[in-house]
Amino acid sequence: MLDVEATDKGILIPRLTTAQRDAITLPATYLIIFNTDELGLQFNFGTPQDPKWSTILSNAERGSRGSLNYNAPTPTSGQPTTFTGTTVNTGSPVIKKLDITTTASDLRDFVSTADNRLQYTGDVTRFFRVTYAVSFFASTNNVIWAFYVAKGDDEAVEPILLEDTKSYVLTTGTGNDITIPVVGSIELAPGDYIETWAERYQGGGNTNSTISLEVISLNLVID
Repeated sequence: MLDVEATDKGILIPRLTTAQRDAITLPATYLIIFNTDELGLQFNFGTPQDPKWSTILSNAERGSRGSLNYNAPTPTSGQPTTFTGTTVNTGSPVIKKLDITTTASDLRDFVSTADNRLQYTGDVTRFFRVTYAVSFFASTNNVIWAFYVAKGDDEAVEPILLEDTKSYVLTTGTGNDITIPVVGSIELAPGDYIETWAERYQGGGNTNSTISLEVISLNLVID
């Protein structure tokens, strides 16, 4: 319905700060503005009553990514474990960060920190897809494990555990290696970071202090 042609001119759409954008009354779904604070075209993918703004990115910006990798030998007695020795009330879940030695590669707009985090160093807030697969060995049968992603920032005392990324698995045999995928969509602002966490529920007729988890490999990609 509209065809604009030029060889030496462009089109200027409304240029708004974030505060001005947020002051729009009932912005239409798919409304487009240029955000002068975040230096990008943005559109409302929510509703007029509940607007959600996303930045339209270039292919290079869409390539922003980071990966976190951990590899260990096949678990044997004495290999590092994550949950050994933790005692809680019977039936209560134990929640812990996966404190594992990491290496990072293929980082764009991310840095790998010493505390096993991937920190976003980009200039604009945007959504990322996070996928990771963890292979582990559990010492006890019939125990429910859950793995998920946590998000934090420099101001947070503790990161927020993102329940919608959680994946569950039930151990069905001692001595078996198990692999489980975790997938989620996360909004990150400059300076935010992500971590990998696990949760263990009582099971198998054992006390919590005797149930352990040994990570064999973990590979996380965010893009």
